[in-house]
Parts: sequence; C-alpha cells; structure tokens
Amino acid sequence: MAGKKRGSENFSFGPSLWKSADKMRGKMDASLYRVLIIPLIWVKYISDSFDYHKNLSSISAEDKKDFSEGGRYWVPNKAHWDDITTWTASEDDTSGSDDDNLGNFIAGALTKLAGKKDPAVQQAYKFFARGYHNLDPLSNRVLAGVVELFNRPTANGGLPDFYAEGSGRSEDLLGYVYEFFIGKFAEKEKRGGEFYTPRTVVKLIVKMIEPFDGDIYDGCCGSGGMFFQSPKLVERLRKSVDFKIYGQEANSFTWACAVLNLEYRIGGKFDLGPHNEDTLLKPQHRGMKFRYAMTNPPFNLKHWMEEEVPPIEQDERWMLIDDKRYVTDSNANFAWIQHYLDHLDSKGIAAIVMTNGSLSSAKAEDKIVREAIVEGDFLDCVVLLPDKMFTNAGISACIWILTKDKTRRQHRNRSGETLFIDCRKIPGEMVSRTQREFVEDELDRVGRTYNNWRSKKNFESYEDERGFCKSATTVDIKEHGYILVPGRYVGAPPYDDDGVPFQEKMNGHLERKRKLLKESKRLDKEIRKNIQELGFEY
Repeated sequence: MAGKKRGSENFSFGPSLWKSADKMRGKMDASLYRVLIIPLIWVKYISDSFDYHKNLSSISAEDKKDFSEGGRYWVPNKAHWDDITTWTASEDDTSGSDDDNLGNFIAGALTKLAGKKDPAVQQAYKFFARGYHNLDPLSNRVLAGVVELFNRPTANGGLPDFYAEGSGRSEDLLGYVYEFFIGKFAEKEKRGGEFYTPRTVVKLIVKMIEPFDGDIYDGCCGSGGMFFQSPKLVERLRKSVDFKIYGQEANSFTWACAVLNLEYRIGGKFDLGPHNEDTLLKPQHRGMKFRYAMTNPPFNLKHWMEEEVPPIEQDERWMLIDDKRYVTDSNANFAWIQHYLDHLDSKGIAAIVMTNGSLSSAKAEDKIVREAIVEGDFLDCVVLLPDKMFTNAGISACIWILTKDKTRRQHRNRSGETLFIDCRKIPGEMVSRTQREFVEDELDRVGRTYNNWRSKKNFESYEDERGFCKSATTVDIKEHGYILVPGRYVGAPPYDDDGVPFQEKMNGHLERKRKLLKESKRLDKEIRKNIQELGFEY
C-alpha cells in the first residue's frame, strides 16, 4: 500500500540468520552471547573489504606488508576470517581449557587487527578481544558452531560477502546485519532504553530537527545506531567534510561497537573519546558546544552521583536558578536534560528521548528545572510517542526538543511558543507482538507538522489539530503548572459521529443490558439447581 512502507533495506536474510544463530545460543545468557557474536560480524566485513581492495590494487598475496599496512583495510596474517574458519575446521577438539582454543585464537586475531590504527580503534579491538580470552569448553563449542554457521552461503544461514557487488553498498549491508543483531539482542536483554534506539524513533528525530549542517553530539551513544538509522543522515555523514560526530558511552563493549561502527562506515570523522567513560560523572567533551544533539539516555537512573562528580555549585551544566544549581541524585532525568542543553551552541537544537514521567514529575527539583526550561524559552516541542515503540514492551517515552534560539534565521520567530504533539493514536505497524513502528507516511506527518510550525515559508500550512497537535504559549503552560503532557494541550480526539441519534443509541444499550440481566438470572437459577443436586445449599 502506498505510504505504508517502513523504508527498510532490500535485504531479507536477517531473520533467518538470527533464528539460526539464536538457536545455537542454547541456554547461554544473551549478554554473554552478544560479546561472542558481534565481533565476528566485524571480522567478516573487514576481511571481505581487505580482499576486495587487495584485488583492486593488484598486490600479490605474498606482498601483504606492502598493502595499506596500518590503514582501514589492512588484515594481517592469522587475523583474516579465512584464518578463523580454517582453524575451526581443523581443530578436532575446541573444548580444551588451555591456550590452544578457538576463543583465544579469535582474541589474538582481534589484537592483530588493532595494529597501527588510531588509539580509540585499537582500544575498541582490545575490548572485543577481552570477551574471548579463556572461554569455558561449552562457550568454545558454541563459538565454533557460530563460526561454521556464519561461514555458510547466505542462502543457508551464513553471513554475506559484503563486497560481492563492489563497494557501493558494503556499508549499508554491514549496517543492516549489525543493526539487526543489535536490535535482536536488545529484545533478549530487555535493554531498549540504554542499548538500542529503534530505527523508527531515530528517523522521526532526523525528520524533525534535520541535523545536516553541523556537528552532532550524543553523550549516551550506545553502539552508535542513533547516527545510522536514518538513510538520509547516513548519506550526509559520508559526504560531509565540514562536521564531525561526537559522543561518549559508559559500557566498554558497547563503546567498542560504536567506535568500529563509525570507523568503518564514515572513516575518522568522529570523536568518542579514548575509551569508555560515564558521561555525567566524567564528561569527556566538557565545555564544547554543538549545533545538534540526538540522544536516548537511560531513564530514571538513580544514585548516579559519586565523589568524581564536580561539586554541584561548581558545575556549569546545571542551571543557575535563584543563585542555586539544581540536580538530584534520586533521578538523573533532568541531569541528562540539563547536560544536553548546556552542550548546545547559540543556535543549537537537541532531541532527547525521555521517559514520560519527566513531563509531570512532582519532585521539587524536577519541577523547578522544568519551569526554568519553559520560562527560559528553551522548550520548542514535546512529542508523546505511542506505546510499544521500544524493545522493552512496557516502556513509555516522549521526545523533548530543546533549542537555544527560537529566532534562528531560517525559521520563524517562535519566542514564547511551544508545540505539543500527541502520537498515541497513530497506529503504526506491529512488527512483532510487542513492538510497534511508525510507517513512512506517519513519520512524514509528524515531521511535517513540526517543520511547518517553525517554518517561515510554510507556517500557513500548520494548524492546530484536536487530539494531535497544539501550539501553546508560555502562559498556557504556566496555567497548567508547567506540566508538559501533550494531552493537556491537544485535547481529546474529535468524536467520530456515525450519524445514529443519541436517543436511538441509548435505547439500544439499555435493551442489551436488559437481555444480559435476564440471561444472568437464568444462569444463576441453573447453577443453584446443579449445586443442590450435589447436596449443597446455595
């Protein structure tokens, strides 16, 4: 149907590949299995890339040292995918606990791949290698099975030849496999809020804030998917030489995934710091300002403060309100919001995926900061998302869009205005029993609503729509006690009149009720009779 396409790539082997790989997992914990699976995808891709570029350069196999050593595509001896598959096929017993086992061989291959790469890339390979050292016999057997599976032809459940059709779509194919597996592991681990942002949410953010002409920052970058789940943004990232990706991630394995994701898809135009680090405790880009921020921080993070945190009164990330800075250890939601607001430049705009509770939290510190954001005229838009958008089926979320300048030249002056959009009635498409995705025409509708609202040229095309969108003033928000739940502003959807008079409907309801009551009495009488026949009183 026109307009119902999700915009997915023209690849179809992901589900069958995942099904085979997940079956092989057996009873192994998904988080441990992820550490074994994801690096193998990288090794296969890098090896295919190396073979492709080696063939183009007409360098002989014996002359490997002269081929791009230290470059992105250099694969040293005993680090190629073929070396791993050959070792696996020739090893009769992979269950030994000594140094001569598959896990340690792959760890050595990853260490060799680090080679003379940039320090962050070297560190990423070392983090990957760490997961393969000294595996137990069962894990080695599972690992051998995965290698054998991935080495099959794609039609039989294996990984593809990433460069079979040249280099034109190799990164797209890598992205498809990588993001498919990351998403599936997020489902298994129930970590959708911190580990994986659904593609449909990222595409919506990109359609709304259009981050195409400046540096992009994500201090909770996870595995880097926020930067690559919109095809339009990927295209701009690859072509642009004028801006970079900046980010930070606390988990070492996830940080390594992000580094290699960026390295092999856009080259060196990124800075995720030299290693993993906690963003709130030790921000690695302190003082830097960015044109755009796109992020999905962990929700409702409690007791996050440690001694490493600069004293609250000395940390300029926290808003100064009546000569006091407000941040609380009981919940980090507004610490994240203030952190990103602080990192925006004078024209900057941020899209922050946040729990719905942030819109109405009654905690004193939250209310004070929320009021300051509204009164400071930093809140541009709030989007309430439907349920089941995340791999955590029960999670409820919204998008805060903050801006440092509502008078930016290419848009109309929106001073004192905030747009509220309620997407709860948008049906989307249920891609699984527990997960919903927007379809393309729905993404276009929401993105167009926001961009028409802030546009100089197209503002006349915007109009408030009951139950969906409302342009509110700061006075309106104040009257609602600075509660930002969109439903308070957009109202209930209009009643769908079917043309049947109210009196006729009411008579029908009453008649059905009379019939149900009559049937209830009949059933009660029958039950009494049956119980009495059994010798009991009722």
